[in-house]
Amino acid sequence: YMNVINGGLHAGNSLDFQEYIIIPKAGTITKNIELGVRVYSELAKELLNNFGKGATLVGDEGGYASNFENNSQPFEIISALLNRLGISDKFSFGLDAAASNIKKTADDLRQEYESLLAKYNLEYLEDPFDENDFDSFARFLADHDSKCLIAGDDLTVTNAQKISDAYGKKAVNAVIIKPNQIGTITEALYAVAKAQEFDWKVVVSHRSGETNDDFIADFAYGVGADGFKLGAPARGERVAKYNRLIAIEKETD
Repeated sequence: YMNVINGGLHAGNSLDFQEYIIIPKAGTITKNIELGVRVYSELAKELLNNFGKGATLVGDEGGYASNFENNSQPFEIISALLNRLGISDKFSFGLDAAASNIKKTADDLRQEYESLLAKYNLEYLEDPFDENDFDSFARFLADHDSKCLIAGDDLTVTNAQKISDAYGKKAVNAVIIKPNQIGTITEALYAVAKAQEFDWKVVVSHRSGETNDDFIADFAYGVGADGFKLGAPARGERVAKYNRLIAIEKETD
């Protein structure tokens, strides 16, 4: 789950949403990363053409932080780029809204998501509502359970008990796992086991503030994660983890 455009608290632009994500479908880890890197590189040229100097400055997670006109323009530009490159069939899209940090009503947010789902067929949507608004999560999941992964991060915070609470309220069908969010590997494994018990998809994730340590790649592979968020393929703290994923694939081939 490659984050290529940053907004929200992670960037100095006007985007409400925190991460615009591309999801490569090339088959292997190495091919997926190669395809994602190609798009990230080509996207830089596209943004420079659209917005001029400063368009390729990056946010906390390495995604570009251009001054977009609205929340849907990033997907519009990425979609047009994929079509031009002839690889639109090899990608789907995701979004981390981080809605607890957005000053909009749940109804307004829902309308935006409905529009994005209809236009760009989002496969993944993370934290679409405030972390305490279980009712909005549940209503949205009821309408989109079969169409899109609705993931909890701020809602569940890698905590097995909070994951159970979210399951009881039918709030999400996927969960973010961040080992250092809960504090220990043991507790993170409990959280993974609880999510898998509920047949939820598990997405292991980096943090916005990172180091060059690459253990999380081994963790994601070891628990059989359905997805892995590493940020953009830029800067050492992100690239180290992509490189480790490639090495793991070679070691286990």
